[in-house]
Amino acid sequence: MELYVNDVLRKVSQVPTGPFVVDNNLGLTGSGEARLVVRDVLGREVVIVQPFFTSAQLLAPGLNDWSVEAGYLRENLGLTNADYGQRFASGTWRRGVTDLVTLEGRAEWTRAQRTAGAGAIVALPGDYLVRGTVARSMHDRVGDGAFALLGMERQWVHTALTMQLLGASRGYRELGTNELQLPTRRQLAANLTHHMGNSSMGVGFARIDRYDAAAVTTVSLNLGHRFDKAASLNANLSKVLGQSNGTSFGVTLQVPLENNRFASASYSTRGGVHDFYATAAEFSGERSPVGWRVLGGRLNREEHGEAGVEYSGQYGRVYSDVSASPSQHSLRLGASGGMAAAASRVFFTRRLDQSFAVAELKGYPGIGVGLGSNTLATTDAGGVAFIPFLSAYQANQVRLNAQDLPISVDLDSIERTVVPSWRSAVKVDFPVRGGRAAVVKIHQEDGEPVPAGAVVHVRGQQEDVFVGRRGEAFVPGLQPANEVEVRWRGSVCAFTLALPPAANDEILRLGPVTCRRNR
Repeated sequence: MELYVNDVLRKVSQVPTGPFVVDNNLGLTGSGEARLVVRDVLGREVVIVQPFFTSAQLLAPGLNDWSVEAGYLRENLGLTNADYGQRFASGTWRRGVTDLVTLEGRAEWTRAQRTAGAGAIVALPGDYLVRGTVARSMHDRVGDGAFALLGMERQWVHTALTMQLLGASRGYRELGTNELQLPTRRQLAANLTHHMGNSSMGVGFARIDRYDAAAVTTVSLNLGHRFDKAASLNANLSKVLGQSNGTSFGVTLQVPLENNRFASASYSTRGGVHDFYATAAEFSGERSPVGWRVLGGRLNREEHGEAGVEYSGQYGRVYSDVSASPSQHSLRLGASGGMAAAASRVFFTRRLDQSFAVAELKGYPGIGVGLGSNTLATTDAGGVAFIPFLSAYQANQVRLNAQDLPISVDLDSIERTVVPSWRSAVKVDFPVRGGRAAVVKIHQEDGEPVPAGAVVHVRGQQEDVFVGRRGEAFVPGLQPANEVEVRWRGSVCAFTLALPPAANDEILRLGPVTCRRNR
């Protein structure tokens, strides 16, 4: 089965005979065309072409998405330490009604303010997505207020268009806004982007009308180009119209390097102020747990420099940053980590903000385990490993590092697919079939090797193995004493195989042993 989305091959897999399901999580939004090519063992093809429209804002019919929050409002952030005001509570609820309609509602409460709102997201013919919201607030000192929003977006294969209009009355207040802070009276914004191969262009427009200031209109132009070696160049030009006229321009060059290293250079000018700085960094990863970054240049009319280093290990992250300029010096130190209780054990790991898994390969320590080809942890003395960073409600491939496995390990598969709930754990077992493995050379009674292709069956095992050249067969799952039967072209012979003492991960070479025909 081959899946093409907008003429790009996205997935290739083997599917069973009869009906099958394509689990496709590509994260695509907008409209396009999917083409499914199914080819059977005789080479016959069946092609299915289906147009699609998808959006992360729409929920499936009957699906609910909700959240509730409660606490104290943070005030004077960045100015005063631990400054908290009045208590609050809020909640949001969204529900998919049909494939094309999703409803949503929100409520906020403080001792002085109550706000409630409702909205809908609707997919219209032509693959247009429209969103509408209305809300009303009641404040003990400010009074009542109203808010409304209307938005529209359309995404083609290479082009995207978004438009949004919102407005609020003078008395409208939202959670976290100061009662003396007036809302935006009216705001209109539109944006159009288009991709042309390795280049892209975007045009934007925004107009903001406020109750306490003159209207401001802004138009902008963005250009981007990606080079063959993944380097990219981006430029933006913005013009402000109204009482505060002004023009700004900026250009940035980004160059990814080898070994998780990255370099960039930026220049911008606005109101006669010219800024220029260059950055180099190395991200922590499998190659090295240590990451660093440096920045130097001119910002806000003065020289400026920054440097930082971090260590990301299995049990957490430690980092430090320092910046210096003639007017200000700063130093930041920090650490983060996580702890989880799962499978009757406590694990210390990196910060937990997603789902996770507990993988077990009983009796095999030091085996790398991770997601796909990315190894994230190794099994401990008991063969257990903690795997963070799983995506909730999505298929995750938890995989063993095959290079760490002893050749004698007999597994059905080194990969398991799991779908965890949000911020929860799943247990992933990799059962190892008991016994040891050996290369056994098998001869007939006349001294000739058993022919290639003969079937070897060990009593008590479900799976058989085949004889290769020179009468040799690789036989896993052997016990200290084994009854073995060999069959080929109507002939049957048997022998008893005893294993000598050896380490569990040692591959034995036994024989030649004589396989005697049944009399």
